[in-house]
Amino acid sequence: MTRTALGICLVASASTLALTGCSSSDNGSTQSSTAASSDSSAEDARLAPSVCGTPEDDGQNHEIPVGDADEGPFHMEANYFQPGDMAFDGGMMPAYADSIAHIELDVKVNEEGTKYGWSVDETPADLNIDYTVTDKSGKEIVKGMFMEMNAADGSHYGTNIPKSAEAAGLVGSLENPGEYTVTFHIAPPKNYGLHQDKRTGVEATEWFAPFDVSMDWLYTAEQKKCIVDDPRA
Repeated sequence: MTRTALGICLVASASTLALTGCSSSDNGSTQSSTAASSDSSAEDARLAPSVCGTPEDDGQNHEIPVGDADEGPFHMEANYFQPGDMAFDGGMMPAYADSIAHIELDVKVNEEGTKYGWSVDETPADLNIDYTVTDKSGKEIVKGMFMEMNAADGSHYGTNIPKSAEAAGLVGSLENPGEYTVTFHIAPPKNYGLHQDKRTGVEATEWFAPFDVSMDWLYTAEQKKCIVDDPRA
């Protein structure tokens, strides 16, 4: 989600309330009713296509940014939004109904990554990516494994965050807004060869070493307003 779109919605709602307050009326209850109606409109605005990315919004999903980083052969951008409903997840990802958010990492190859045979801005295949969310004290809240997937805006790595992680022995999930740290562990492909012959070989003789990337995450929980009973309806 773009914060600009959200800001426009909120400013528009505030303007509506201001105009209502300036209108003359001898009936206090009428003013209260009008204000309540405006509050309801503001709430509805949070669910508008420009916020949740419905088909009426050209199918675009509006991502809430976490952060970005350049490390090794990649440029990475992390985002989150309402849970994703998958056609196939191989049993790796919590179901939509059991989840509170979807977190993803858009990974693009940089110039350094070309020595492995990738092209700049390509989404590299078959990476192994895990994530861990910790609170300000360093206590683990939730963690999991990413999978490769395609959305309307292309390929990325991601997973759904469960409503509760207690079954995994962790603290819980991300019900309330807060300040967190999310750490991504990125490891190279397995059973994925690199040509070495003179005619077709790549520059690198082995894959990059696994590395971690941490980002400060100001979690707003606003994606919860976009969760619906039937995501396919």
